[in-house]
Amino acid sequence: MRALLPRLLLPLLGLLLCELAFRHGAWDQLLPPQSHAGTSVRMRDAVVGFPERIDFVTLGSSRAQYGLDHSAIAAAARAHGRSHANLSMPGSHWMTIFEQSRWLRRERPEVQGVVIALSAADMVWRSNGSYELAIVQPLRSPWSIDDEVRSHFVPGDLSTYGVYSALFGHRQSVQFALHSPVELTRTLRWFREQGAQPLFDGPRIPHDLCGLPMDTVASCAAATAARPELQTPIDQCKSLLPSVGATPDFRFPDNAPLTEERRALLELRQAQIRAMGWPRPPVIVLMPITHVWRKELMAQGSIQWSHRVLDPLAASGEIVLIDLSTALDAGDATRCEMFWDLYHQNEAGAKELTRQLLPQIERALYTSPRAD
Repeated sequence: MRALLPRLLLPLLGLLLCELAFRHGAWDQLLPPQSHAGTSVRMRDAVVGFPERIDFVTLGSSRAQYGLDHSAIAAAARAHGRSHANLSMPGSHWMTIFEQSRWLRRERPEVQGVVIALSAADMVWRSNGSYELAIVQPLRSPWSIDDEVRSHFVPGDLSTYGVYSALFGHRQSVQFALHSPVELTRTLRWFREQGAQPLFDGPRIPHDLCGLPMDTVASCAAATAARPELQTPIDQCKSLLPSVGATPDFRFPDNAPLTEERRALLELRQAQIRAMGWPRPPVIVLMPITHVWRKELMAQGSIQWSHRVLDPLAASGEIVLIDLSTALDAGDATRCEMFWDLYHQNEAGAKELTRQLLPQIERALYTSPRAD
């Protein structure tokens, strides 16, 4: 037994040391930069390394990343003597928003408020999936676990073990590093050459959906690409075909009583938004959704449900709510020149939406005296 004890304890000690190192960021610089966790690290490092004051930030998913003209927002803030940074990240859902907010309150206490740009489709689910644990891992405190993060743990599901273990949370990136070290090295070098992630700009996609049948997902999936760039949305439609109609129904008569499950979701989301602790009321923007997505791929009644959750907060002055879900429609259909796939706006769409949105952001954030 004495001979076996060191053999048992030494591997355990090694795992504990690895866990400690991973919790304190030892693996962060080896994360694939384009991965969820790697994107979060690049955002974090850009914010920490920025030497000047940051007054306001935009948080949100890739809808916000592509769908807003972040340089125009930054320029408008500068005109008022403020700075406004773009911290949106692909895959972000409410857990990411809350963890980013906590991290910013710790690391950048001068930030006075946020624009949260998601969509009505993001209001009907408590979680967007366990992958989001990878996004928040680099932002979490090493030794505390928030209740929202803890709620994602499912015994027996290894994809959720990152709730309690940073080592488990980064297991896929470790496997990638071991299996493809040359590719990882090449990718890390490319991102280093690009420099820090820009905080006051965003990606710009010039092409659009015009010429692609968009009456239904099926008509889109059956189309032939008239231009090479249309193949991406066609492939997207093909992958989404099994999801058509497979969504819950959130429609309800006005003021109808809610089921216990939906009331719990409503109360949870309202409580979480109230607990964010920003000096200024958060500006929550419901981003545009293409008509085909609204009709066939998102829960029916999502926009109505979003207002049921958010309108009371807006009425009490706890948030500023701006619903742009259909802002890029013409009649009953989304303007094809405003999007580059079923989900994301292109450069023209970002500029047009920001033109509509910016005066409301200025009134809500920039024209009031500093909170500090």
